[in-house]
Amino acid sequence: MSTRSAGSDASFLSLKRPILSFTEVINKSKFIVFAGRARSEAEAFSFIATHRDDKATHNCWAFRLSPNVYRFSDDGEPAGTAGKPILTAIDASKLNEVVVMVTRHFGGIKLGTGGLIRAYQGSARNALQAALVDPDAHLSRFSPTVCLIVSVPIRSASLPYRFAQQYSGSISEYEGAPLIDGRVDGGADEDAALSMASFSCTVPAEHAAAFQLSMQNACKGQAVFHDLTIDS
Repeated sequence: MSTRSAGSDASFLSLKRPILSFTEVINKSKFIVFAGRARSEAEAFSFIATHRDDKATHNCWAFRLSPNVYRFSDDGEPAGTAGKPILTAIDASKLNEVVVMVTRHFGGIKLGTGGLIRAYQGSARNALQAALVDPDAHLSRFSPTVCLIVSVPIRSASLPYRFAQQYSGSISEYEGAPLIDGRVDGGADEDAALSMASFSCTVPAEHAAAFQLSMQNACKGQAVFHDLTIDS
């Protein structure tokens, strides 16, 4: 997913090591922040699952992977009071490919809508600010990446793994509908869909064209790609 910071350089700043257990207590509720780099939705959801606390009252999160690829969750808090404020804090930091989860342990005092927004946004902002004030320890500059969904004939299902590794990318199985003729299939061509295997691949932008060409050559032109980077 192509993400870039301001300026003419296509590179961007992100976290080179996770921020773990940054804690603030607000009106007796404990807010614990975990933040890390995620190059794909699969990596973001893996980070969230790893640091989720089932004993917490809420596990709210957000991630920004590119201008058009982001998600957030209020996890039971009133709509708009947790996930979106966390995303706002990520955007304000000017960091990219970042996932932040804030777990809340309720302390017995209700914060109200405005209080929740300030608490989630503020705790996320302060955790990221801790990284920004010591960039040598926490930040690195990265080259942009491209996220692609690729569908290939089932007999060629090993090839995306091979070429993702060759081009320094990451890969996971794609849980959505397979791609048929360059689009996400909604079931109109069930036989074709069943014969395809789909994957979510993230590769450095400078290798994206070579990755796709290698896949097409190895699959004899039968690989189908959908570029999430330019999705709206």
